[in-house]
Amino acid sequence: MNAISHPLPAGYITGQFDVAGHELASSPPPERLLDLLLLADQHEAEKEGHAAPRPGHWDQLRDEAGAELMQLLSGNHEADHLGWRDPDADWQPKLFRHALNSIAKMDNAGLLTLFIQASENAYLREAEPMQARWDRVAAQCREEVLRRVAAAKPSVPLEAAPEASDEDDETEDADADADDYVSLREVLRVAEDAFEYELSDAKLLDLYILVDNCGAGPDDEIFDDILDPITEMLQKRIEQGSPDLALISPVEGFDYPDHHAQALAAVLTGKLSNKNLLTIYRMAWDCEPDSPWMAIADMCRAQILRRMKPPPLRPDDRYWLDWKRTELVRRVTAHDQADAGGAEASLAGGRP
Repeated sequence: MNAISHPLPAGYITGQFDVAGHELASSPPPERLLDLLLLADQHEAEKEGHAAPRPGHWDQLRDEAGAELMQLLSGNHEADHLGWRDPDADWQPKLFRHALNSIAKMDNAGLLTLFIQASENAYLREAEPMQARWDRVAAQCREEVLRRVAAAKPSVPLEAAPEASDEDDETEDADADADDYVSLREVLRVAEDAFEYELSDAKLLDLYILVDNCGAGPDDEIFDDILDPITEMLQKRIEQGSPDLALISPVEGFDYPDHHAQALAAVLTGKLSNKNLLTIYRMAWDCEPDSPWMAIADMCRAQILRRMKPPPLRPDDRYWLDWKRTELVRRVTAHDQADAGGAEASLAGGRP
């Protein structure tokens, strides 16, 4: 995490400050701006060491990179944001758990400040256990910065967005495909179109996660109006499908990314409260692709859907075996029908 992802040419170079300044002036993407921010902060810190500092006003370059990141985070490219750092923040090494838990609730200035200090803490404790902990904090900060920048991209507020014509929609869809980015405006439109009382359980759960995830950013109030009825519908279906599990009291202790072992053990019991199960599923869905939370997310999803539509009560083992066999036949047949439908569509597309 501490290694700069090559914002400058590799090897022994002169005029490094000039190269960094040229890089900053070329409107780099937010990932490169974060790298430049750390690079400039590192060289600025070297002025307090015994070695001669590298030439150049690295403090000015750092502040310019920070101000540009603040513009991207806020969506306001006119503000200067020169006072972007949190002057009161002092993240001591032992506070790494508190830092992880605070990232989602921080303002933009506090987030960038923590990103720098977390990277510095990890650098100063290289080859120690604390390095990995602060590397994780810095990685979460970077991910949150990039997420907020993406969320701030639409320049028109969602509640005031004008109605688009069919031609505008086609252009917007083409741009989204080209940039691999779906705007919050498009997410809101999809969510509103999808929400209806005849939703399948699986689609309702996916819709809940989609809207809840978008409601965690700066535009959370825009999604509140649709999140509340979706959540109410989801909770009602779970409680109606498994009324005995609705009486289980929730427990605490799944608030940090490194608590996956405790979360896994709790999920495997199959006896978590509905609130706990949904909370762990939301946490697991936000994890990275190679995280242990991925398997937990799959198990939570399966349990939630099972609670919404549990198997029938069985008077004897024979009835239970018949139900399982019937259910498996239904699933295999559904796969065959889907494959056949895809093959027909493919053939139809190849006809002149």
